[in-house]
Amino acid sequence: MVHRSTTCLSVFLLALSLLVGCGTTRDASTGSQSSKPAELRPEDWSAQGATLKEKGFPAQALAAFNRAIEENPKLTEAYLGIGSIYRERALYDQADQAYRRAVISDPNNFDARYYLGLTNQLQGKLTQAVASYQRALRINPNSFEANRDMGTAVLQMGRPDEAIAFAKRAVELNPASQSCWANLAAAYSVAGDYKKAVDAYRQTMELGDAEVPVLIGLANAHIKLGNYQRAENVLRAIEREGGDPLARERLGHVLFKLGKYEESSASYKLALTQMPNDTASLNGLGVCLMAIYLRDGGEDEKQRMEALSLWRKSLSLNEDQNVLIDLISRYTKE
Repeated sequence: MVHRSTTCLSVFLLALSLLVGCGTTRDASTGSQSSKPAELRPEDWSAQGATLKEKGFPAQALAAFNRAIEENPKLTEAYLGIGSIYRERALYDQADQAYRRAVISDPNNFDARYYLGLTNQLQGKLTQAVASYQRALRINPNSFEANRDMGTAVLQMGRPDEAIAFAKRAVELNPASQSCWANLAAAYSVAGDYKKAVDAYRQTMELGDAEVPVLIGLANAHIKLGNYQRAENVLRAIEREGGDPLARERLGHVLFKLGKYEESSASYKLALTQMPNDTASLNGLGVCLMAIYLRDGGEDEKQRMEALSLWRKSLSLNEDQNVLIDLISRYTKE
């Protein structure tokens, strides 16, 4: 308890010194107090900013970093500190400006190049992100973070083969990184190599509890391979942990493929409670209801009408569905 109080007090006093902007000194010969401002180097202000940020005082940290830059406009570390605070607050435009200033002050600084790329990627500026990652990798080709994030950026740009190369390199550099394996699995999936995707997803899960997007990715890979029962097992696990609307849509699809029409309908309906305008769920539920209608000899007109209503709603949301137009025409009675 004493240690914690001392730490809090020291941080408070440090923050206070930034607000006041000056200190007091004692005359060595007379022992009297004077009002001479404390003389801190720009590097000292930057170091204080880093300490304040780490202790959870971002506003005071920004003040310290800006004071450092006032004294030395070429202090790269201060710009990096400012950029990190804004990036963590999702203020990407301000972070972008800070990282660009860091690059200008030191073009060969890896962190400046890498975090500029990351910020660009978070802004959706993929071309700029890739360019920054490339420069970062020239400085440090053995950074698993830069290889990993470069892979995700080119994958977002629709270049899965390049993404696989960077993701594999990231895995080689850090085989214990769950995120690296997940990115490799996603790249394999987009490239259409679902068997390798399944293997990579399994490796991801061996490294710790998998997040829902990873489990959905694994289920999708199983679906593409026709492993519907395995896909169902994965998606049921998500449901047991609280559920997810996209997982419920995928489960509806799998259950339909397994001929479990009533269960499939129930899963699609659950998905639509959270995603009422999801065309995949609307279409899937419509197909289930029409399948039940046909299986039962076409006796329940309510199911047919509901299926048509679902398809028409889906078509109103997305007109580019020629298969749906054909289905509506086929099952609409004069």
